[in-house]
Amino acid sequence: MRLLMLGSTNHPHVEHLTLALAERGFELLAAGDHVDMLPASVLPAAGVPVVQAPTASRATPRGVGAHVRWIRRLLRDFRPDVVHANWMPGFAFQAAVAGARPLVAMAWGSDVLLTSRTQSLAARVAARRAQL
Repeated sequence: MRLLMLGSTNHPHVEHLTLALAERGFELLAAGDHVDMLPASVLPAAGVPVVQAPTASRATPRGVGAHVRWIRRLLRDFRPDVVHANWMPGFAFQAAVAGARPLVAMAWGSDVLLTSRTQSLAARVAARRAQL
């Protein structure tokens, strides 16, 4: 089974989940941004290919559009059986708008507790369009 993992590719949440799925036999592609204050991703050393997200800010309409187009290209080129997107108002929202199906949208605490109105709306869109 082919799984596209979207999120901050050097974040421990994404790394641990991706490695656990790789151990269970999933064919994985990790794609997303890189959190500067965290160490480099362990995924490439574990044999998981990593694709960098566009550098355009996801906080702007232009940046959201760049990320949606990028995810559509990933869907077309990798052809995943499942898309797992971390962070509801970010990658999950963009994957939902890009038409990723089936979509697993994962919320972290900040997705619920620390959101702006725009982020809350984006998270609701992701939740409604996600299959899980």
